Amino acid sequence: MRPILGILFAIPLVVGFLPAMGFEPEAMDCTAANLDYVKFLYKSNIEGINDAVRLYKESHPGYDMKSLANYIYTPFLNKVADSAKCLEDLGVDPNSVYRLSNDSRQVMEYDPGKLEGIAPLFVQYVPIPEFGLSMAVLAVAFVAAVAWAGRHGIGAGKPG
Repeated sequence: MRPILGILFAIPLVVGFLPAMGFEPEAMDCTAANLDYVKFLYKSNIEGINDAVRLYKESHPGYDMKSLANYIYTPFLNKVADSAKCLEDLGVDPNSVYRLSNDSRQVMEYDPGKLEGIAPLFVQYVPIPEFGLSMAVLAVAFVAAVAWAGRHGIGAGKPG
């Protein structure tokens, strides 16, 4: 009789953890009246991911990207998907609320197939900003401006 009672007691606990483990999205009060709270949840979750990446790098000076990805890629990443999806449903771009840091973005892009297998809801709903492209465009624009200025004698410090 005790084993049966133990199993009956354990079932609600296990089922309660299924959403946290990434098996299904959690129901959320996704209404305009709750928007500030949803924004708070999203920002807090993204800050937590950014902090985890930063702290791992600080505490493992000789880390490689594979070890960092292995540390960060967990089903718990799916938790941020709840608030990201809700923001999208309410017409709010999650990136306008808070963004993954450049370091976090690099980790998420390291092994997309593995990330999708571990945290499919995260991949589906959390936008990963494209810092790399914008930085490349800025670098090209800067080099072009310097070259143009050099040709036209601007800022060359020529004595007048």
